[in-house]
Amino acid sequence: MTRRAHLAAFSGLLATCLASGPPCLTSTAAASTVANASSVAGMSAHAASTSRVATKSSTQSGPIAVSLTGSTPPTLKSGDSLSLSVQVRNTGSTPLTNATARISVAKRALDTLEVQSRWSAGEVAMTNPATATTNVGTLAPGASTNVTVTIPANQLDVSFSMATMPLQVDVTGGGSTATIRSFVTTQADSMKFTPMSTSVVIPITLPADPKLFTASGRERFDAWNKAIGPGSDIQRLLASNPGAPVTWMIDPAVLDPAAAQDGSLPTEAAADRATTSTPSSSSSASASSGDTGSAGSTPSSSSASSTASAGSASPSNTAPSGASTSSRDASSSSSSSSSSSSSSQDPAPATTVEALAADLVATLKERPSGQQVVFTPYGDPDLSSLTADDRPPGSDAVLRRALARPLSPALKELSTTVVAAPAAPLSVSATNRLSQVWSSVLGSKPLIITPNVTLDGSDFVSASSAARRSTSGIPMIGYTSALSAPLSSDGADSDVEAGLREQAAGLALYQQFPSADRSLMVMGDRLGTTSPSRLAQVLSAIDTAPWMTTSALDVSSRRSAGTVAKLSTEAPASDGVWPRPSTQAFDARDLQRASRTLASLTQVAGAVVDGDDIVPAWSRNLDQLTSTRWRGTSPDVDELVQHASAAVSTIPEHVSVVPARINFFSDSGTISVTVKNDLARDVKDVSLTLTPRTYAVQFRSQPEPVTIKAKGQTTVRVPLAAQAASLVDVDASLTAANGVALGPDTSDTSPLRINARPTGTWIFWVLGIVALLVFCYGLVRGRKAGTRRRDELARDIQLEE
Repeated sequence: MTRRAHLAAFSGLLATCLASGPPCLTSTAAASTVANASSVAGMSAHAASTSRVATKSSTQSGPIAVSLTGSTPPTLKSGDSLSLSVQVRNTGSTPLTNATARISVAKRALDTLEVQSRWSAGEVAMTNPATATTNVGTLAPGASTNVTVTIPANQLDVSFSMATMPLQVDVTGGGSTATIRSFVTTQADSMKFTPMSTSVVIPITLPADPKLFTASGRERFDAWNKAIGPGSDIQRLLASNPGAPVTWMIDPAVLDPAAAQDGSLPTEAAADRATTSTPSSSSSASASSGDTGSAGSTPSSSSASSTASAGSASPSNTAPSGASTSSRDASSSSSSSSSSSSSSQDPAPATTVEALAADLVATLKERPSGQQVVFTPYGDPDLSSLTADDRPPGSDAVLRRALARPLSPALKELSTTVVAAPAAPLSVSATNRLSQVWSSVLGSKPLIITPNVTLDGSDFVSASSAARRSTSGIPMIGYTSALSAPLSSDGADSDVEAGLREQAAGLALYQQFPSADRSLMVMGDRLGTTSPSRLAQVLSAIDTAPWMTTSALDVSSRRSAGTVAKLSTEAPASDGVWPRPSTQAFDARDLQRASRTLASLTQVAGAVVDGDDIVPAWSRNLDQLTSTRWRGTSPDVDELVQHASAAVSTIPEHVSVVPARINFFSDSGTISVTVKNDLARDVKDVSLTLTPRTYAVQFRSQPEPVTIKAKGQTTVRVPLAAQAASLVDVDASLTAANGVALGPDTSDTSPLRINARPTGTWIFWVLGIVALLVFCYGLVRGRKAGTRRRDELARDIQLEE
C-alpha cells in the first residue's frame, strides 16, 4: 500500500469510528495491527514472508473466540468434501444467541510464501468462495461448543494439479464476528510427488528461572522439579511419542545440573551421605539433600549422574534403606501384603535434583528408535552474542569454558554429537570466529545449525541437501523459517491451524523445485518448550502431505555437502527468521562482575584442601549468565550474578576465631585461642595473627599455621606478656597460605578480650606477710588458752588407772 492509500484507509476508519462510537475501537486496533504487519513487510520480501507466516492468522472481535479443532481430509482431491470442526467460546458476560459459523474456500492459488503471508495478514481478498453455514446455538458466558461445518464436494473446485487455496472461518453473533484465515491444500488424483525429506529438530533448554542456580535446599528442589520433574513441560515432551522421527537438541545442563551456589562448599561425599540418609518424609529429604547440590567437578558430577541413573532403575535404590527393609518384613504379613506389593512396583518419587535429572536420562534412554539426541555446548551459551563483532570483553573465555566441559558418561550413552545452534543468524566474521574457538578447544570444526537465509539469502535451499559448507569448510545445516514457525506454542493459533500452515508452507517450497530430490530442516522454538500436541500435529501434517516426509537429521551428510554459494557478510535481520531471537540478556558489566567473582573463588579454592574441583563446579554455574535462555530477561541474569558474587564473598567468613574473654593473671604465659571451620572442606595452612589494640599486653610470637578439618575446630596456644593491668581488645586476623584473608570483618568488634592483671614481685611480699600474720595469730591464740592445772592432770591419770 502506498502512503496515500494508508492515509485514505486511516481517514475512512477514523470517520467510521466517530460515527459508530466506542465499539469501533477494537476494529481500529485490528486495522492498526494489520497496517503494522504491512509496514514490516516492506523491509524485505523474505522478512515479510517469515514474519507474517509466524503471526496469528485469526482475529477476534467482541465476546467470541474461535479456533479450528479438526480438518478432514488433510489434502483435498476431486470428489472430497471439506469438513471442519470449529470450537466457539463465549468470552463475554452475557449469553451469546443466534450465532452462526461459516466456512469459505475460494479457487485462488496461494503458491508462494509471500502470497500466503499476505493472505494471513488480510491483504488478499476472498473472491467467489464456496461456503457452508451452520447454527452454533446459544452459549452461556464462559461456555464453549464444537460445531462441524461441511462444504459438499460438488461445490468445491479442485481442478489444480496442486495448489494452496484460501480458507476462512467466520463466527458471527451478538453483533460481533471472529475470523480465522487458514489454508486448504489440494492435489489431482494423478499427481506424483518427489517428497522433500524433512528433519524436525526440537531444542530442549531450561526455563529462564534464576532459582535453578541461586536457590538451595527445598527451594532449589522445587525449582528443578517444576522445570524437569514429573508433569513439567520438558518431561511431558520427552516422554511423548509424536509418531515420527524427531531430533532432540538438548542443553546438557538439563540432564546434568550444576552444583548449588552454596557458601559452605559441599563435597561429593557430603552429597552422597545426604542421599543415602534421606528421611522417609519427602519434604525433609528434599530440604536436606538440596543444600548439597550436585558433585563439584565435571567428572564427579558425571559419576553422580550415573549413580543416580542406576538408582532410578530400581525402586529399592531410590527409597530409603529402612523403607526397603520394612517392606520386605511386611511382605510376610498377609494384612500388609497388598501395600508392600504396591510399594515394590511404584518407584519412590525423586527427592533430589540429581534424581530428577536421572529420571529424565532414563526417559531418553527408552525413547523410540526413530528419535535421536544431539547436544548443545554445556549451558546452551548464546553463541550469537559471544562471537559478534561487538561482543563484550571476556566472551572468548566464557565460550572456551563451555566448550571444554565434556559430556558425562551418562550423557555420552545418549549421544556424543555436539552442535552449534546460534539464537540469531551469524555474520561471516562471527561464523569464522566461532569456528576458530571451537576448533582450538575441541579439535574439529563445528556443525552450525542456522537459518537458510544465512546460507543463500532465501528461506529455502535450492540444493538437494540442507547441509552445506562455507567457503572456509565450516559445515552448516540450514533450517527453513517458514516451516519452523508453526511449531511455536505461543497461543496464536490452534494445533490444527498450525498443521494447515505447515502443509501450505511446505507446498509453496515444493512448487519452487517440484521434481528435485531435496531435504529440509525444521527448527522448534529456540526460547520455549514446544507442546507435545503441537509437535504431534505438525509432524502429522508433514507425513500426511504427499510432498513432504519426515526423516531423521543426518549429521554425517555435512562431510559431502555442497559449498555455500554466497554466505552473507552481514547477519540477516533477526525479524526475518524463525524462531525470532530477542536481545541478549548479559552485557560487559555482567561479564566483568562474573570474572571478578571467579577470580575471588579461585583464590579461596587455593586455601582449601583438594579444592581443584571448586572453581570448575562454580564456573559452570556462573557461566549460565551467558545462556541463550535468558534472552530478553536481563533482570533474571542480574539476580544470578549478584547471588554468585554474594555467595563467594561469604565463603571466607566460614573460617573464624571463636569469640572469647580471657583472664590473664600473670606477667607472662600462654593463652588458648580456638579457630573453627564451618566449611565442608578442610582448610590448610591457616595463619593466625593476634594484634592487641593497646600496649598493655604483647604477644611474644605468633602461632604456626594450622590445618582445620571440615566442620571442625582447633586450638592454638600463643605466648603472652602483660605490661600493665588493663582490659585489652585483640584483633585476630586469619590468612590462608596464598594470602587470602579469612574470617568476617571485625573492624567494629574484636573476637578476643583479655583481662590482664600482671603479678610482678609484689605478690611474693604479699604472700609472705599473709603467712606471717597467720602464724602470729596462731601463737596469740595459743597463749590465751593457757596450761592445764596440776590437780586436773592428776585426776585424769587416776581415772585411767
